Amino acid sequence: MNTADEGPGDLDGMALDAAVEQVVAADPSRDREAVRSALEYVAEEGVVTDAAVEDAFAHLSKVVATPETRVELAGDALADAHETAAPVADVDTVAARLDAFGTRVDNLEARVDDLGADLQSALDAREGSLYETAERVRELTERANGLQRAADDLQLEIEEFETWLTDEESRLDAVAADLESVTESVDDLEARAADLEAGNVASDAAVEWADATVARGVTALLVADIRAELDDLRTWPGGVDAERRLSELDRDAERMADRLDALDGRLESVDDDGWHDRFEHHLDPVDAVLSGAEPPVDWGAVHTEVRPHRAAIRDAG
Repeated sequence: MNTADEGPGDLDGMALDAAVEQVVAADPSRDREAVRSALEYVAEEGVVTDAAVEDAFAHLSKVVATPETRVELAGDALADAHETAAPVADVDTVAARLDAFGTRVDNLEARVDDLGADLQSALDAREGSLYETAERVRELTERANGLQRAADDLQLEIEEFETWLTDEESRLDAVAADLESVTESVDDLEARAADLEAGNVASDAAVEWADATVARGVTALLVADIRAELDDLRTWPGGVDAERRLSELDRDAERMADRLDALDGRLESVDDDGWHDRFEHHLDPVDAVLSGAEPPVDWGAVHTEVRPHRAAIRDAG
């Protein structure tokens, strides 16, 4: 391995603490804790050494193999869910969730493939300083661990979805939880609207108004999505046993929609200082995204489009 006179210099045989200081001295912009985390992969008994690199890569190969297995398990869980969903596959809510899970499995498979290719590249070209090698091991390890967590989470979600498919109470409990979250959001929005109406806003009132406007729109779309799901559940193949509870949830969703309509009017009524004009380059694109989204809503796509605009509005304060 070529370690001499590159980057922070030859670290082979240095105590870990001294190696960390040398790497940071070579580039003060480096984070000391991140440097230590990397060098620990090529350290033995507190000493950074070239000899530890082989063991580091051997361990890394095992770490990288783990998310591949976990993604396969998530794919197997999705295949089982497709089989379970066969009698209700034509229900929009079911089809949309299966499609979303499929996209996530495909994405993870592609990322695992990229990770494997990057590991092979690192194994084929172990050049550069000892620190650069350690940093590469650290980066690949963190990517592998992140992919493993994502695959495990996805498998759990798919298994919970399969329970949702087979158990009416689970389906209704999920809607009830969504409506509880919506209620909290609407309560908060009504309080914010009251503060705006009373001129009781400590920060930039225009920013508060624009952010509340976006939040109201997103929440209204969520309620529309919930109501569409309730329509699907009402016509569930095989019938509905908990009709009374379903009707109660339907009424709750309708009340939330009414409160959000009233909030829309209240927020419009306080926009008398050109607030919309100030933020129209954020509000208009958000409105286009929200008005163009139809249930079952692809929330990943919606949040991807809305999040930067909302962040920019908040930063304007």
